[in-house]
Amino acid sequence: MTSQTQPKLLLIDDEPWICDALTALLTDEGFDVTVAGNAKQCFDALARQTGDCFAAIIMDWHLKGGMEGQELLDQIHLRCHRTPVFVVSGDPSVTEMIQKTRGDGVLAVNKPIMDFSAFAELVKHTATHKDDHRP
Repeated sequence: MTSQTQPKLLLIDDEPWICDALTALLTDEGFDVTVAGNAKQCFDALARQTGDCFAAIIMDWHLKGGMEGQELLDQIHLRCHRTPVFVVSGDPSVTEMIQKTRGDGVLAVNKPIMDFSAFAELVKHTATHKDDHRP
């Protein structure tokens, strides 16, 4: 499968080891993964993306050194309003808030991710059926 036919994901996390692990897992699942370590790199990746936005975006809620959380999510939605976003956080209050208040294609995932295979299947299903998850 070439990168032209692979669904494209944007992974936003400031922990290199998490990026490496998720990139390896999701690449094995057939995704073309772009990594951004902060909000600026995220916006650069979004600007480079031609055509449709990414098939899905996976973002850490707490990033070091700049925009994070709700502000970053709002900016992503302005640029890619139909793209499902997975918010990954080790803070249970964040995932609880997302689950209770968001209904616009934002899905909460607790960190650490304990079952990588189940996570990969969730991303694959959501990315390939993204219109099913948007109002």
